[in-house]
Amino acid sequence: LICLNEDKPGIIGALGMLMAENNINIGAMTFGRTRRGGEAATILNLDSELTGAIIEQVKKIEHINDAKVVNL
Repeated sequence: LICLNEDKPGIIGALGMLMAENNINIGAMTFGRTRRGGEAATILNLDSELTGAIIEQVKKIEHINDAKVVNL
């Protein structure tokens, strides 16, 4: 899962809680930002597939601007 978001408090917690509520384990998590408080990216390596409904919930998290699933 790749999320484009703003560098704001609560993103990591909200994503973690959403995954836990849906019994999805996070295998790895990576973050990056352009500058403090600026644009950021959050990448999650997940052990399970995400449904369309969960992806929509991710997109509704405050300060997340977009989210896409990439299968490698």
